[in-house]
Amino acid sequence: MASLAFLTPHLWQLYANAVLIGIAGTGTYQLGYARVIAAWFEKRLGAALSIVVAGSGVGSFIVPPLVAHGLAAYGWRETYLGLAAMPLFIGMPLTLLFARTPQEGPVHKSGKAMRGEAPKG
Repeated sequence: MASLAFLTPHLWQLYANAVLIGIAGTGTYQLGYARVIAAWFEKRLGAALSIVVAGSGVGSFIVPPLVAHGLAAYGWRETYLGLAAMPLFIGMPLTLLFARTPQEGPVHKSGKAMRGEAPKG
């Protein structure tokens, strides 16, 4: 997102930014967190996944007014830099704090691990 603040009148730069944002942005979708959520929850997995997906709805409610204010007060280039800083300074610390896989693999009611040990890291 920050690269959009440095666009020039060259069309190739816009296309290159669109491709790079599409590639880099795939890691920000809720599907990336579904693996971690599925490893932690068995009984209330649906509720846990719905809470994760609801974050995108909350963001859709909160971010547009912030963007409108940023555009009016600071201009579009600075607003794009601010949008790029939000995942870096808000999302990354929260992910590092909460998105961890359990030490043991997911366990069924029988007490046996589903597919061996969960990968570390």
